[in-house]
Amino acid sequence: MAERATFCKQCHTTQEDSAAKSSTGSGSANELWNSKELFSLADKHRPMLLLAFADNSSSPWILNQLIVDGDEVHRWLVALNPHTPAEGLRVLASDALQNVRQAVAKHPSCERGILLMLSQDAENGVRAGVASNPSTPLDTQFVLSTDPSIQVRTSVASNPKLPPQAMQSLEADDDEQVRAIIFSNSQMPLGRLRLAAESSNESVRFWVATNPRTPVEILHHLSGDNDEDVRHQVAENPNTQAETLEVLSSDESEFVRWYVASNANTALVVLKKLATNPGAIVREGAAANPNTPLRSLRLLSEDLEIEVRQKVATNPNLPFDIRSELAEDQDWQVRASVAACEDTPVEILKKLATDKHSQVRYNVAENTQTTKDLLAVLAKDPIREVAHGLLSNRTAQQIFLDSLAAGNREKYVPDWFKY
Repeated sequence: MAERATFCKQCHTTQEDSAAKSSTGSGSANELWNSKELFSLADKHRPMLLLAFADNSSSPWILNQLIVDGDEVHRWLVALNPHTPAEGLRVLASDALQNVRQAVAKHPSCERGILLMLSQDAENGVRAGVASNPSTPLDTQFVLSTDPSIQVRTSVASNPKLPPQAMQSLEADDDEQVRAIIFSNSQMPLGRLRLAAESSNESVRFWVATNPRTPVEILHHLSGDNDEDVRHQVAENPNTQAETLEVLSSDESEFVRWYVASNANTALVVLKKLATNPGAIVREGAAANPNTPLRSLRLLSEDLEIEVRQKVATNPNLPFDIRSELAEDQDWQVRASVAACEDTPVEILKKLATDKHSQVRYNVAENTQTTKDLLAVLAKDPIREVAHGLLSNRTAQQIFLDSLAAGNREKYVPDWFKY
């Protein structure tokens, strides 16, 4: 109870500091975009905005307020939020709900003492979260490598900071799955990877193919594996060379060819070929690949399959003219993909903000590149879901927070955050 009281006091102090900083800034509450309309919108959709804050806010005092006054879903989302401050994680580490404690255990900012405490949690999932966290102390990882739970031991096996003594313990594990997944670990010695690549166990070869440290010659060898899953992992591996990917581009499996089309190392000539592949999913991979030649992207932007055109719309290197054409596509799903893309220019977003389909407008409202003026237009949208997209937008959230800090917090804080 004392810890919670101290925490609440810290929340209040942080909130006051935020208000003081904002009130000394260049703007006033009256100069902020449609503050009254935004408050009206926020009040109307308060549950949605609170969830959005918990999910993606970077404001310490907002996150702390939700820990104190939010419900179990808010606390879980705050525990998952990478911006949650250390003092908030300390409170959440003692939460009654397993999924909250598990999220804390996996959090990149979780402190050593909290990790040690959670490593002794009664729930397997919580200990597994600690086991997978790269910040977990090496001696704690070693202890968890002999945990009774297979879930915990497999999580330790995939930890990128796994100590040698824990690796030796896991290689001798009684469970076949644990002994196999250890070969996906980046700490695995190259000599052991070479031996494992010749294993008769397809699961072992699969995990060798996923390992980011697996030498290129072993990956090339595994590209001829009889197991389709092994080959598709080779095609997906970021270390696989262009020569190997070219061989796999003719694989009998459509999924293997899709991974080749998606790989950043695939040669331009191969991408050009895959852009005309009979398999739609293969063309999707080529459509999304930033290295796909411009001529192929133009061809794919006219593909008969909606999903292919959607992938083209998300390509970061798509020229303005093609993206503009896709913004007028006859299928709303394609226009929605353009609206969701962070690389879409503002002038195109402006046009899509008045699209006839609500999902397109929702995506514009959620897009972090959408300007304040467009957000003001979308705030008046009659469709409820569009407002939800707006409230998920960090720019809109910050405007709301600035308005709170600049003079409205007496009216809205702290009661506004109680749900």
